Amino acid sequence: MSSERFIRWQSYTIAQLSFAINLFLGLATVALGFSVSLLIDEKFILHGSAKCFFAGAIFLQLFSMFFGIAAVIMRTVDFRNTARRTHNVEKNRGAEENKSLRLKVKRLGKGTWFSFWSQIILFGLGILSLIVSVFVTYGHKLL
Repeated sequence: MSSERFIRWQSYTIAQLSFAINLFLGLATVALGFSVSLLIDEKFILHGSAKCFFAGAIFLQLFSMFFGIAAVIMRTVDFRNTARRTHNVEKNRGAEENKSLRLKVKRLGKGTWFSFWSQIILFGLGILSLIVSVFVTYGHKLL
C-alpha cells in the first residue's frame, strides 16, 4: 500500500515540477518581451541607476530562460535514460550499463533541480530589478 502511495505522489511531483518549470519559463519570456517593448517605446527614457537595473533585469530574465530550457532538456534526457534503465532491469540486461544509467539519471535529476531553482531565483531577481528600474524612472508619478 505505501509503495502505491509513493508512486502516486512521485507522479504528482514529476507533473508539478514540469508545470512549474514551464510556468516560470513562460513568465520569464513574457517579462523579457515586456522589457523589450519598453525599450522600443520612445517615451520610456531611463536615467542613472535605472539603466543598470533595467539592463540587469533583461540579463536576469535571459539567464532564467536559459536555466528553464536547460531544465526541460535535462528532464527529457532523464526520462529517456530512466525508461531505458527500467527496460534493461525488466529484461535482466547489462548490469554495467544499468549502473552507468543510474549514475546519469542521478546527475540529471540533480542538474534539473539546480536549473529549476536557478531559474526561479533569477526570475525573481529579474522581476525585482525591472520593478526597481520602472519605479526609479516613473516613481514620481506614483507618489
